[in-house]
Amino acid sequence: MGIYDVDTRAITRRLREDGSLIGVLSTDNSKTDEQLLQMSKSWDIVGVDLISGVSCKSPHEWVDKTKQQWEFSSGKVAGENFHVVAYDFGIKHNILRRLASYGCKITVVPSTWPASETLNMKPDGVLFSNGPGDPSAVPYAVETVKNIIGKVPAR
Repeated sequence: MGIYDVDTRAITRRLREDGSLIGVLSTDNSKTDEQLLQMSKSWDIVGVDLISGVSCKSPHEWVDKTKQQWEFSSGKVAGENFHVVAYDFGIKHNILRRLASYGCKITVVPSTWPASETLNMKPDGVLFSNGPGDPSAVPYAVETVKNIIGKVPAR
C-alpha cells in the first residue's frame, strides 16, 4: 500500500514530537471517515511484542555481501575477521551486507536468543538491531541487552 500527495517531512516531525501514532490506510471506499477513525482507535501497540513477528526463528550465518555497484570498501580486509553476533529485532539486511563486506563473520540470532549463548560464542562484538514497536513491550530483549553490555568485547 502506498500514499501520495502528503507532506512526509511534516509526518516525520509529528512522529518525532509525539512518538508512534496509530492510523488506518484503506482502499475500501465503502468505509466512512467515522468508521476508519473507529478502526484506528480499536488498535493499540502499547505492550505488544512486535519484534517476535519479524525476527528470524533460528541462528544462522550471514554471508551475503553488498552488490559491487554499491560497494565502497577497498575489498581488502586487513588483519583478522571479527565475529559479530547480530540480534534480529527486525534487522535491515543492508546492515548485515555492509558488515559482511568488511570481512565480518556474522551470526544472526533470534530476538529471544539467550545472552548466555551469545557469551559462549565469544564474539568480538554484538549488534542489537533496530526494529518495530516499543522496547518496554519486550522485557526479554531488554534483559538480554543488560546481560551482554560490558561483557563483549571480552576484557
